[in-house]
Amino acid sequence: MKDQVEPRMDRRRFLGQGAAAGLGLIALPEFLRDGSWRGSGSRERILLVLEFVGGNDGLNMIVPTERDAYYRARPKLGLRRGLLSLGEGFAVPRGMEGFHRLFKEGEAAVIHGVGYKGHERSHFRSRDIWHSGRPELKKPQEGWLGRVLSELRGFLPAAAVGDVELTLALRSKRRSVPALENVDDLRLDWDPRRAHERRWLQRLAALQKGSEGLAAEVGQVATASMEQAERLRKAFAAWKPKARFPSDRLGRGMRFAASLFEAPLDTRVVYLRHFGFDTHAGQQRTHPQILRSFSQAVWALRNQLRASGLWERCCLFCWSEFGRRLAENKSLGTDHGWAGPVLLLGGGLKGGFHGSFPSLTELDDGDPKVGVDFRSVYRSLLEDWMGLPKAPYKVKKLPGLFA
Repeated sequence: MKDQVEPRMDRRRFLGQGAAAGLGLIALPEFLRDGSWRGSGSRERILLVLEFVGGNDGLNMIVPTERDAYYRARPKLGLRRGLLSLGEGFAVPRGMEGFHRLFKEGEAAVIHGVGYKGHERSHFRSRDIWHSGRPELKKPQEGWLGRVLSELRGFLPAAAVGDVELTLALRSKRRSVPALENVDDLRLDWDPRRAHERRWLQRLAALQKGSEGLAAEVGQVATASMEQAERLRKAFAAWKPKARFPSDRLGRGMRFAASLFEAPLDTRVVYLRHFGFDTHAGQQRTHPQILRSFSQAVWALRNQLRASGLWERCCLFCWSEFGRRLAENKSLGTDHGWAGPVLLLGGGLKGGFHGSFPSLTELDDGDPKVGVDFRSVYRSLLEDWMGLPKAPYKVKKLPGLFA
């Protein structure tokens, strides 16, 4: 099943929203229109959200090595060798050495049995629920992060990285949020084939002088946009990584996320996606590879942010729209399930295990039962970690997640 197609927020829409009638250009959002930003160098806490797209098999990521029911249900897929122990009867597969080390150092937490009530096995519907935090809405228009963006200050408080489409989680009725594939999307630069666009912007900028009313205002916007773009270009040109990031898509995304946090942009929320978790067949080949990619990227991120002094202020939140069924299928894969673990990583956590591991013998329609409402995690992240006002969820927070 193809991943859900989300409303497009591409480079051109980010660099401008709202048509400039008759000119074919687009007016820039507020943070590029204001020519006075310098970046405050805020020391507030930051949040990096990583979505495991497709439905992660949490049982083969956080392996319950002391549960016989796991091995009975998975005679071929159950992992027995090459495991790295986390303690308390759980382990991670070989390839997750980076995560394993972080867990042992108290910088990673596993929350067992997270999900929501109901049986939505559709990728589309389940992702809408997680992205919005509103299971009661059939077609949500705003995300759980988008609703709080008005509380964040700064030049670029939030961004989606590695995509040309804005994820629902960041959609907001109050603020514009960019979806950026790479650092070039923060530049007002065009190749020669579209040089006429730059000439138009330069002509608009010229309107600032000797004009009045709307023409002068348009000229001011165009001038400010070019000035801000040049400042951005210089800020990112000066940034040099201190860690070696993997060259794959996730590694590049983590590297870009680190640069956003470290640049003087006051960025507090970055959203990333990691693909390939819909493992209906041949799971032995694909699942270990994407977990290895995750672990390597996370280890590089930790080294980068620790070198810059940001790791203690960073929380990486990893989730997936649902887990997989307990039993393996005939294609040596696993089908859409229900509850699954979520991960938190960072220097300001109380690492270890949180929540209760679900029974593997008392199942809900063949799946491990939900023990933790996902909105409890959201409340803890927004209120206890980010220090934002009370989140609009009628669920209790999870205690003891943060130092």
